[in-house]
Amino acid sequence: MTPILSTKDLNLYYREEGTGTPVVLLHGLTLSGLMWTPQVKALSKTYRVIIPDLRGHGKSSAPDHGYTFHDYASDIKRLFDELNLDKAHLIGLSLGGAVAAEFTVAYAESVISTVLISPMPPRFIPGDDWSVTLNKFRSVMNDKGLDSAVENVLLKEPVFGKMNIGIDDWMNLKNAVRQFSGTPVDDNLSGRNDSMRILELLPALETPFLIITGENDYKKFHDTAESLADSLLNVRRLSVKNAGHLCSMEQPEIVNKEILQFLSNSVHHRTQKSDD
Repeated sequence: MTPILSTKDLNLYYREEGTGTPVVLLHGLTLSGLMWTPQVKALSKTYRVIIPDLRGHGKSSAPDHGYTFHDYASDIKRLFDELNLDKAHLIGLSLGGAVAAEFTVAYAESVISTVLISPMPPRFIPGDDWSVTLNKFRSVMNDKGLDSAVENVLLKEPVFGKMNIGIDDWMNLKNAVRQFSGTPVDDNLSGRNDSMRILELLPALETPFLIITGENDYKKFHDTAESLADSLLNVRRLSVKNAGHLCSMEQPEIVNKEILQFLSNSVHHRTQKSDD
């Protein structure tokens, strides 16, 4: 039976691997849970790994609206409730990183630790590289259809084209992008995600954070990572060499090692705090 969380306006697909303390993986814009294959293999040996497809992505349904960071975070909270998750580690990349930050602010009591990889900024301004790509994607989609926009815009975007990954991971990436509905694009271009509230509330959190970027990522994402790191009390910052925006796929051994060490230390930190 396919695991789906059904609400009045959404069917949220997810899958699970492994047992133990829960770890929830949140993918990037235009992608799906397929992008996490290298991490699922490593993490599921020790953890219960839960991999949802965000609304409008992958095998989840695509409502006409509801694509702000808050909307995505609310979906994940419903998934926590459905699976009776008391606490979990959160790991998010790009859009998933922004959602993980939003979730941690809104539901800090449910989060053991948070890993942000190439976190998306609260909004893109006209002229930003990714904003230009999304505008081009929307234009081609409206003119020639979704398949053409995926093949001729997204999959030719430098963030994908310059990646150094194996054929299996490349096929997972292409399949994830091909499942993208296109529906979330308007919210990401309209400024509806302009939520500086996150930066204002982060300093009050004791939650441990790990923030990772690839050294070759877009400047906008580096700037966002630095702003987030500067706002946090308990943060480790890491730059991954020879990797870009999707560093978790380009350098999985390095990223997985750092994540596993961080998750282990986070549990020790929480236990120590409780004992105090």
